[in-house]
Amino acid sequence: MGDQRGFDEMLVQELAEGEGFRQVARRDASVKYNHGERDGGCSIEVYLDHRSVKITLDNAIEGRYDSTILKNVKTSQLLMLFRKPAARLVYRQPNPFYVHHNFHHSESRRFFRSVYAPIDGTLESISLGYHPSTYFILYKDGSFAHSEGIPPPLHRRLLGRQEWLPRPELVRLGKASEKAFFILYADGTADWEKLPRELESVLLNSTSAVEELALGEGKDYYVRLRNGHETWCVAEPLALILEKGRSADKSGEVKRIALGKHGDFYVQFGDGRKEGRMHRSARIALASFESSSDVAIDLGAEDEYVVVGRRRHLLNNNIPGNNNASVAKRRHKEGTEGEKDKRQREDLDEMVEMGRDSCSCQRDPGLVVCRDCGEVTPGRLRRVCQQHPLAVHSTDIFACRGCGQSKADLLEEHPGLPGMPGASKKNVKIIG
Repeated sequence: MGDQRGFDEMLVQELAEGEGFRQVARRDASVKYNHGERDGGCSIEVYLDHRSVKITLDNAIEGRYDSTILKNVKTSQLLMLFRKPAARLVYRQPNPFYVHHNFHHSESRRFFRSVYAPIDGTLESISLGYHPSTYFILYKDGSFAHSEGIPPPLHRRLLGRQEWLPRPELVRLGKASEKAFFILYADGTADWEKLPRELESVLLNSTSAVEELALGEGKDYYVRLRNGHETWCVAEPLALILEKGRSADKSGEVKRIALGKHGDFYVQFGDGRKEGRMHRSARIALASFESSSDVAIDLGAEDEYVVVGRRRHLLNNNIPGNNNASVAKRRHKEGTEGEKDKRQREDLDEMVEMGRDSCSCQRDPGLVVCRDCGEVTPGRLRRVCQQHPLAVHSTDIFACRGCGQSKADLLEEHPGLPGMPGASKKNVKIIG
């Protein structure tokens, strides 16, 4: 019952002090603790009433902080969060997400791909706006990045927002007006401008906070509140999908929804069912992920779109760096079937010869990411060295420490970045 009512502040303080944390801030809804050494320095903010915990690393990487907010945390889990706070963080690099996008304006494309607008483990949402190539990227720590053309009042309300104020949790740009937007804060309050009158009436008359919201062109919108109430004004094809028999439990509720222009839409339900009407290029981007995967999508003007999914859900022929298809096409153009077979045998012989002369023992350790559960482990993948097949080193990782799976195609090795805990471990030979 204690977990249902929230956290006991005295117990939280006892757990924090027992692990060497000190209290640095006390607000109406939360208590913040800091540790100067653990995981390179970190802070943990505990929201007492609604059992949420925010973990933030103190050291910035490329100008931003790694942070995450965990919801519905049990009291029994608090001790492990204080003991190993970084274990629940997804670092900015390696990137757990893969993004397909289509923006017509070159400046917007260039900024979207730059280090100033990273799509990484701290991503919260991406929303496309009224003008072509207009977008707003929100991160879990409340920071944001955006293109030109977003509503000036939206920028003013979020830029320089005081740390003690509730962070923005959901931002949506409108497609009916260049001035339309919606902001949901972590405490359930909201700001908006130029929304459809019917939607404004729902927001003003409800005592429940917004759970999901999408803005389309004209008067089109969809909103679901945390109490389960839904309201929408959408094109007929989508309205029929939303109205037809859906189960009353959460498996039948709208999990994600996007409204584009000219009646385009995408909707994903809690039971995994998906429906959509959109440009062919957006459908192709969606098809690059497994059919059961959870993706975030938004649709913009002039057939623009952005599709975000997890790398571990990419289909094999769409994994970044896998260019087998292009190699096959090139070889088909270069010669006959007999020549292709001969060339393949020569390539295989060359790879075997290179393996005989190579030694993989002295590779620098970095970070290993499990594509199945997302666990990040400092070290390097265990590889059998051609020259020293029995050698085992201290940084070798045989399996994911999170879920235990050891399939090589589900473990990714990435170089570590300065400042990441454990990313610069020394590689020591143990046996062999």
